Amino acid sequence: MRVGDKIDIGIDAVSVRRCGEKLERNPGMYQRILGEGEEIARTPREFARMFAVKEACIKSSGGEVSFRDVSVSRGGSGMPSITWCAREDLNFKISITWESDTVVAVALCCRVTSEATGS
Repeated sequence: MRVGDKIDIGIDAVSVRRCGEKLERNPGMYQRILGEGEEIARTPREFARMFAVKEACIKSSGGEVSFRDVSVSRGGSGMPSITWCAREDLNFKISITWESDTVVAVALCCRVTSEATGS
């Protein structure tokens, strides 16, 4: 990040139970939100984590990305991280937590400005 880069924040809370119910009714839901190189979540909790992160990224970008424009994977620590974004001018940092039935994700979206143009 450089001075002048614009930073926005987004947050989302997801019910693991409700995600499980939605997936039972509509297994094709996975395909509608998977980004480049993403694997299908194995459990409702994993899906809730992925969904919350993606929704927080969408909110922090002001709707400039969609579910399929952001790829989430589990890093070496097991925590989700953004591994790909369709928009090269956007950089996301995420934090996620869960307790019982609720997953909460927070995303910071940094709009990288061009040094040459200052835009």
